[in-house]
Amino acid sequence: MKLYEESEKHSSMLAIIRGEEYDGSYEQKFINSLNEKQKKEYFEFIKNYSDKIDLPKINLKNVKRYIFLEAIKFGWKKEYFEKYEKTIHTINRYDKSIERIGKKYQWIAYYQTLAKISDNYEIKDERDWNKIGEFKGAYQLNFVRNIDPSTILVKKPDFKVNNECDEKNGNDFINNNWQCLDLTHEEWLKSDKNLPLIEQFVNLDEELNLAISFSIDSDKSEETYRNLYYHIDSFLIKKDKLSDFIKWLKNYNFYGQHKLPQSSELYQIFLREYPNSEVFEYFNSEYYSQFSWTDKYNNIKLPSKILLTTTEYLKESGSYDKSVEESISIMLPNKWIINKMNLKQSLIDGEWVNNENKPIIYDSTIKKGSNFKEYRSLLAKNKEFLKFLEQENLSILWIMWGEKQIRQKDWHTSGKTYEVGEICGYGYFENGKFIEEKWICNKEKKNER
Repeated sequence: MKLYEESEKHSSMLAIIRGEEYDGSYEQKFINSLNEKQKKEYFEFIKNYSDKIDLPKINLKNVKRYIFLEAIKFGWKKEYFEKYEKTIHTINRYDKSIERIGKKYQWIAYYQTLAKISDNYEIKDERDWNKIGEFKGAYQLNFVRNIDPSTILVKKPDFKVNNECDEKNGNDFINNNWQCLDLTHEEWLKSDKNLPLIEQFVNLDEELNLAISFSIDSDKSEETYRNLYYHIDSFLIKKDKLSDFIKWLKNYNFYGQHKLPQSSELYQIFLREYPNSEVFEYFNSEYYSQFSWTDKYNNIKLPSKILLTTTEYLKESGSYDKSVEESISIMLPNKWIINKMNLKQSLIDGEWVNNENKPIIYDSTIKKGSNFKEYRSLLAKNKEFLKFLEQENLSILWIMWGEKQIRQKDWHTSGKTYEVGEICGYGYFENGKFIEEKWICNKEKKNER
């Protein structure tokens, strides 16, 4: 208990080192002690490789000891709980719905210790670990805030299959002619024949799909079968800039991720902290892949400013709190759209309504359950959304990249592998008509290797 008594004496934080901002004075003293040759070697071979000097760190071993001692202090006793805890059998220490009594004491001590640390110690700037950051709240600490009190959703609605769809794959509105079985695998990978139309996924009569991703397979009972993947995002752009942007797209290979603005999942926030809260504003920057109007991305200069229409909320499964049965992702409209259209989230998760409580934008995989194997889908009411774009003098441009793959049950024994067929495309409205174009980006490459 000596260690524990000493920790109480020193603000109950053991021998944890306080972080202080590095001011460079010690480095300068070191440099001044060097001769000219040594200085040259230092700047050429040491300084140039690392301009970052780590700040003093908290001693995690001591923190763990402190948490253990606090759990004892809170009341855990071997004679009370050991016999019962030995009856709890688990496969691993993470995925279990029934925890030891001692573990519950540890959780209490863990969060109390975090509170003490945050009250008494600095936090590093996560963008520059050589600087002290500003601690604003627990949301800055990854996975510390567990249960999301703003939603009671535990899983998405079950996938629905109607009588007209392919029950093997759930592809209920894609004609199987995309498979082009009259072509060899090599020919199919290079061909844009019968590629599904972008319009059929985004222009849905009464609704527009702002973002959708999906994957479909041919007959998977075959030793070798074909797979098609589409990833479609939409962007807003000034009407008078649309033509120039499309010309630029035709000469730019935007296949794959990180070629155009692409948001990351918001796992740090609660669902209804989006979009107008201090918590979301902390993460509302390109550093966290949250975008407003921009004309640059990953050092790529775009021909005009565009606005990515969507972002995404994520609550992962496997967390200690057991508040969800499976990972839940919900597509969300861009903050700029929400505020401009004066929308608010209804009592239905992922549904955004206007002042008349009429649903305008919603994640179809949450509200209705999916009748198609979408990875994501965000629908907007056609009439209201297009009227809004007209008022703002904007156009909506869908940009798609995708893949064709030849998949094999056992490629080790087949002795044959294939390149991926890379697909690019776009679509937009012109005088009420949907215009689109799709092509194979790597058509000239050899597909078999």
